[in-house]
Amino acid sequence: MLDIVRARNSSTNPSANALADALKPLLERDATLYFGFPVLPTNDQPLIADGLLISWELGIVLFTFPDQIPANSAQASWEELRQQQRTLLAGVRSKLQKEPRLCDDDGELQVRPQVFLFTALPTHGQPPVPGIKVSSPDSLADVIASRRPLSEEQHRLVSSVFENVSTLRPRKRRLGVQRQSSRGGKLREIEREINNLDRHQKHGALETPDGPQRLRGLAGSGKTVILALKAAFLHTTNPEWKIAVTYHTRSLRQQYEELIRRFCYELLGDEPDFSSIQIRPAWGSASEPGIYSQAAIAAGMPIYTFETAKNNWTRERAFEGACDELLKTRPKERSLEVYDAILIDEAQDLPRPFFELAFLVSKGPHRIVWAYDELQNLTSYTMQGPEVLFGVDSASDKPNLFFTSGNERQDIVLPKCYRNSPWTLSAAHALGFGIYRSEGLVQYFDDHELWNDIGYEVVSGEPSPGEHVVLQRSAEATPNFFARLLEPNDALSWQKFASKPEQYDWIVEQIFKNINGDELEPDDILVVFPDPISFKSESAILTQLLAAKGLQALQAGVSASRDVFRVENHVTLSGIHRAKGNEAPMVYVANADQCADGHNLVNKRNTLFTAITRSRAWARVTGVGSRMDILTNELQSLKEHKYRLSFKVPTAEELESMRTIHRDRAESIRENTDSAVEYLQAIVEQIESGQVEPTGIPINLIDKLSRHRRRPK
Repeated sequence: MLDIVRARNSSTNPSANALADALKPLLERDATLYFGFPVLPTNDQPLIADGLLISWELGIVLFTFPDQIPANSAQASWEELRQQQRTLLAGVRSKLQKEPRLCDDDGELQVRPQVFLFTALPTHGQPPVPGIKVSSPDSLADVIASRRPLSEEQHRLVSSVFENVSTLRPRKRRLGVQRQSSRGGKLREIEREINNLDRHQKHGALETPDGPQRLRGLAGSGKTVILALKAAFLHTTNPEWKIAVTYHTRSLRQQYEELIRRFCYELLGDEPDFSSIQIRPAWGSASEPGIYSQAAIAAGMPIYTFETAKNNWTRERAFEGACDELLKTRPKERSLEVYDAILIDEAQDLPRPFFELAFLVSKGPHRIVWAYDELQNLTSYTMQGPEVLFGVDSASDKPNLFFTSGNERQDIVLPKCYRNSPWTLSAAHALGFGIYRSEGLVQYFDDHELWNDIGYEVVSGEPSPGEHVVLQRSAEATPNFFARLLEPNDALSWQKFASKPEQYDWIVEQIFKNINGDELEPDDILVVFPDPISFKSESAILTQLLAAKGLQALQAGVSASRDVFRVENHVTLSGIHRAKGNEAPMVYVANADQCADGHNLVNKRNTLFTAITRSRAWARVTGVGSRMDILTNELQSLKEHKYRLSFKVPTAEELESMRTIHRDRAESIRENTDSAVEYLQAIVEQIESGQVEPTGIPINLIDKLSRHRRRPK
């Protein structure tokens, strides 16, 4: 199959369309044809190829599309075309030579790229300049018949070089790895494997329509990398544009700066201009620009801080209220347009009014790309379409933005999860939904067919209301290196402890072994604390214990800038909010028992799901006391079911009842209830340990508690 990636809109170019049609019957194996790609750095301005074919059978073939074919007597024009081809070929060879495995011992390329002039226009016989090969739809087969094919390894390396993902090879050389079988050795292999974009990622990274574009997939499907590459590509090919990259989690700034800098250096041979490509949080402030705060300043309106917005609209609706207020009160005669393109990450965490604000700060044709995690919040499985997100034109009463019928580039699904092993991801979904919870499911979504979209396949049964179904991760949605390099029991494990000190001692001891025995590095390790309120105090305890072992720790958002998530030679300790959007090879989910049961269970299980899916290779779920038994029982059931999800799909009535039981309450009630549960749990644990005599508790107190313990209606 020939996959066509239009990095530059070539749909109206007759030569481009004719080339695609002429190539299809010549290819038996998968191949990729790029238009407007690659971008090659030169001394003046970047050089952009009209067409590039990467094929097992035909190798590396470049194409140029002349605006017109010179007459045979116009030798100067032919010389100019020949020089363009030489420059293009030299740039491609230089790019390929950066990959040593494509060269022999003398540094000579083992692959031979070739360039052809292709046209659907009438030609005038052979050109008067030697070296130019002119091809047309009729002659293409003869012209490229002598091309040298690529081996499987060469094809992978060539694709990696051109897609610029080769620049994502870890800057760490992992010189401390001495054993291939160690976790450090396996991690090195995993990092080497993720060097190629799949066909869905290629379209997402290189194609940007004039208008809206949506990228969606599970956490770990590569959305952040794709947006960073897209930003660098747009910046390189349109240096005059103002481009915004925005997000919900502040600690993503560090990751975006690193990725965009590395991609731009590969494309431009130089640093990006961060005055033109601006990395901004969604909110911002008067002193730190964000999309909202910039819009408020441009409108001459006050900027709401989180504290003032929280007081006006509650914690949950703070940002939504601030954006909505700006939309309603801004002077309509003031233009807020700033950006030629806006790329939005973590869109699932941003309120709808923010997207309408993004529309106002973007210039026509409103190139707005938003990426979001399918099922990041499990029940919020999909976002509203552009017709709703970006508001309605008051004059025409029509949507400001909408998808164009038949334009596949506007809605791209990323089906494969590269971050999480299949066992870890199944565990995250099992705990998040409560698949093996004794009391039944905690939450579920409306679209029963969504399982296929997020990479599951049916083993037995049907995903229909009232039916029993068994699901497993599909091979197509799972990179094969997980099964080759990891074992299920090592990729995911869980542990219960009698007390927090015992739990923390174990985590510290394991981290020490990870670094000194497993050949991991400190910044390969992340410890996630589910409760944001107690994170600062709990992580301080772990920081001290690590220091006693000679290990340094970064408390994300506490001991460093809020924009920094990872520091070399430091173990990262993070609350759940800052962990979103980030990842690490080894993840410890501490105090997971806090997410097992109790009030606001949907939010707790979503937190657990997010924490576990931060893992790029290994996840360790730990907790304390009898509440941890709930989670260990669920995980053990998952293991016994061979990491398959086996459950009865709820009916509409059951789904409504489930949502009623687990509905959210006011924040103050939630906090008071959680505190009371913690207190009661401590009493139960003291009884079980023999510290408290149960007969000493007045029976009337137990009776009162029993009478008040009822399910909400």
